[in-house]
Amino acid sequence: MPRDVITDQLRQLAELEASIDALKPRADQLANALRGGMTLEQAAAATGLKAEKVEGITRTGQDPRLFGQPELLGKLFAAKPGQVLGPDRGLGGYVAARLESHVEPDWNAFEASKAQMAQQLLDQRQRAFMERFTQNLRAEAKVRDLRVDGGF
Repeated sequence: MPRDVITDQLRQLAELEASIDALKPRADQLANALRGGMTLEQAAAATGLKAEKVEGITRTGQDPRLFGQPELLGKLFAAKPGQVLGPDRGLGGYVAARLESHVEPDWNAFEASKAQMAQQLLDQRQRAFMERFTQNLRAEAKVRDLRVDGGF
């Protein structure tokens, strides 16, 4: 890669890091306000920030505003309803969150599709095993061209 391209990319990364680092004092203010007993909305307003509600987060589907916050999302799935998490540093800045509720999975739907999912997993594993097995057979096979010996 040309040095100019790398230099430009590194400069952009450094600027991004510096802009996130500049938010650290506000994140600390928010954390102190939360420790002081304020609600998330009160603490956000006190530090000049805006609290936004994000709904419908699943393990497979996430809100784009939380991109770059995998640790926070993992903590949310383990948190108890009403628990406030953060502020955590991510790719786009600092984020604090409160878990409102967990949605209980539909166990009847899971039980209904469990056998099908198990069969699909078994099929995938068998297919992968057979592919590796045949690749090993091909790699270890000693092939000789008998056409040359037979005069063809």
